[in-house]
Amino acid sequence: MTPIDSTMLVRLKLRQCSFEKMDRKVTKDVLDREAAGKDAGKFTKRLIPTEAIRPVNTAIGHLRTANKSQTLPFDDSHWRLLTTANWDNHNRVMNDLGMKLVAEVENLLNHYPRWKASAQQMLNGMYKEEDYPTPDEIREMFKMEVKYREVPRGSNFLVDMNDDRTKAVRESIEQETADKLASAQKELWGKMLETVRHFTQMVGAGDQEHKNKDGKIEYRTPVFKNSVVENLAEIADLAPRLNLTGDRQLNELATAISAELLEYTPEQLRQSSAARNQVAEKGKAKVDAITKAMEGVF
Repeated sequence: MTPIDSTMLVRLKLRQCSFEKMDRKVTKDVLDREAAGKDAGKFTKRLIPTEAIRPVNTAIGHLRTANKSQTLPFDDSHWRLLTTANWDNHNRVMNDLGMKLVAEVENLLNHYPRWKASAQQMLNGMYKEEDYPTPDEIREMFKMEVKYREVPRGSNFLVDMNDDRTKAVRESIEQETADKLASAQKELWGKMLETVRHFTQMVGAGDQEHKNKDGKIEYRTPVFKNSVVENLAEIADLAPRLNLTGDRQLNELATAISAELLEYTPEQLRQSSAARNQVAEKGKAKVDAITKAMEGVF
C-alpha cells in the first residue's frame, strides 16, 4: 500500500460572527467634524461586550488547533492530509470540540438579553435594535463543517486529449502529489524534533540564579507549563498514526519518547532536579537520533 492509498484530504470550515458592525452615521459625523476624506476611516462598533463572545471564540480556536495537530499540510487552500489510521481519532476530536462550540453558542444565547442590555449602556446613542441578529440567525453564524475528498491521482485525470498530452498531465499530477506527501512527512519529522528539543531545553534548563529583594543570590527551579509535557505526549501518540510512509524509525522513536521521556508528570519534574536531569539527558539523545534519521532521508 502506497501513502496515497491510506490518505485522504480534509478541510475544516468554520463560520463565526464578530458581533461588530460599521456605524455609518458615526463614521460620517467623525469625518465631517475632522474635515476628512470619505476613505480616511470608518467607525466599527462592538455589538456586545468582548467577554460575551470570548468563550465561543476560544472553542473555535480549539477546533482549529486540534484539526492542525491531527493532520498534515497539503496545500494553501486549507486542505490537509488525514491518514486512515488517524481518521477515527480526528473524527472523535472534531465531534467533541464541535459539541463544545454548540454548547458555548447556546450559553451565549441564554444570556443574550443581558448582553444586549449591557451593550445598550455601553453604546448609548449608537445602540440600534435592528443591528442585532436573532438567536436562530446567530446559530447559523457559528457553524462547523468537515469536508473530505481524495488525494489527487494522475489516473483520475480523464479529460479527452491525445495520449501524449494526457500522459504528461497525469505524470505532472502524480509528481505534484508525491512532492506534497514527501513534504508532509518531513513536516511530521520536524514537528517531532522541535517538540522534543523544546521539552529537553525546558526541563534541562537548570536552577536559575536570581537576586532576592535583599540582594542575595537565590536559585529557582525552572518554570515550565504542563503543556510542555502534554505536547510531547501528543506528538508521541500521533506520529505513528500520521506516518504517511510507515517509516519504522519514526514509529520506534515515538515509542521510545513515550517510554523514556514521559515517565514523570509535569509536577514531578518540577519538584525533582534529579528527574529533570535524567530526562533531559535522554531528551538530548532523542534529539540527536531524530536529527540523524532526518539527515538520512531529507
